[in-house]
Amino acid sequence: MGISLGLIFFILADSVNRYFINRKIVSVELKASEELIRAEPSTYYIGAKGIQGKLFLTNRRLIFQPQIKRGQHGKELSIERRQIKKIGNYDRAFLPTGFQAETRKAQYSFAVDDRKAWQQELNG
Repeated sequence: MGISLGLIFFILADSVNRYFINRKIVSVELKASEELIRAEPSTYYIGAKGIQGKLFLTNRRLIFQPQIKRGQHGKELSIERRQIKKIGNYDRAFLPTGFQAETRKAQYSFAVDDRKAWQQELNG
């Protein structure tokens, strides 16, 4: 019962937070000849630490804009699509959470609602 209640609270809290992030971070600055393909609230995971914000996919880049809270500074993460070598699944606690984008230098993990759609767009 306790685990079920905790999981339900986690899901509800995450949904409410995603709603507010979506309203707060409306868009991102695009470069010349860049087109927005997809955008949604997301969490960027660095190890066990999650940074909440909004993920954008354009025809040229994958961009994560962190949610800036009072007293915090967030730096936009921008990955050129041509640098992405591999797209894979990202799971947390055995749950299908999102996707991973791998470059030569690093691996980036994002929680999204529809990881198959993101993976198809990134692979296409």
